[in-house]
Amino acid sequence: MEVDYKKLFKNCLCVIEEKDGYVVPVRLSKKQLAAFNKVSSKNIINGNFTSGTCIEFFSSSFSFSFDVITGNYNQFYANFDIFLNGNYVNSVIFNNEHEKKFHFVFSTEVENKKKFTVYFPHGTDARIKNFEIKDIEYIETKKKLLLSFGDSITQGYVSKFPRFTYPVMLSMKLNMDLLNQGMDGYTFESETIDENLKINPSIITVAFGTNDWELCDSMDFIKNKINLFFNKLSRVYPNVLVFVITPIWRQDYKVVRKSGTLANVTSAIVDSANKYNNFNIIDGMKLVPHDKNLFGPDVLHPTEEGFKIYTENLFNQIKQFV
Repeated sequence: MEVDYKKLFKNCLCVIEEKDGYVVPVRLSKKQLAAFNKVSSKNIINGNFTSGTCIEFFSSSFSFSFDVITGNYNQFYANFDIFLNGNYVNSVIFNNEHEKKFHFVFSTEVENKKKFTVYFPHGTDARIKNFEIKDIEYIETKKKLLLSFGDSITQGYVSKFPRFTYPVMLSMKLNMDLLNQGMDGYTFESETIDENLKINPSIITVAFGTNDWELCDSMDFIKNKINLFFNKLSRVYPNVLVFVITPIWRQDYKVVRKSGTLANVTSAIVDSANKYNNFNIIDGMKLVPHDKNLFGPDVLHPTEEGFKIYTENLFNQIKQFV
């Protein structure tokens, strides 16, 4: 049967059909991608990655399938996580960077109408076509929206599976839809806030600063970037609950760089965020224990276990406001 992909996809701004018939969920606007590209040309590629996006629908069918094509990679796997009636049941694992086309198939023995949810990978851009199913009922979005800004940690690295990225886990705990606008290498850039987006978030999380500390040569420069970002965020979303997450622990956090220490960056974030009544500050250093076993080889990005702890602690602080 013919499928309406615009109704099938969730957690994205829109869905684009390309000339070859493949469709891709879009989580960043053209204006945002252009702004990211000014920072680094690789961001125009990573901005097309499908972080946080999913397909979701009701069906009495026992199986469904579709063709997948992937393009660029940041991590060398493209794993899909499948939920049935809200419970995780399986993953379709695709680890070979060189085989960029494959056929996705999922089957179940559960009878009657059920809800299928498939989260797409965060380390590549995944496009699909030829969606096959016997019957389908689309789900009208009625949930509130969680909008997440951040860097590679928000995008999901180094989790292998999308269900363990903290924006996905947090949105599940809050029972919200998600728009993950995290970007690898992301820094405080006010131009990446698009005031023309037709979205109405109820909660915004902002989690970055660690890349500013590494990439910027001056604390005054960082402070200016922070102030410009928060000022625009406040103007565009004046009545939205904003949770500002300061940088989490990393093994080299005591290093003194040209811009100072990571603690100096944290202080600048706190000082700027305190100017806005709808901003709430969350101490990132308390989200994940300072244990290198909870981080990847770079001791910067949390592992899946680290992300679980991160999400639980973050949720416990946010839930009192919701």
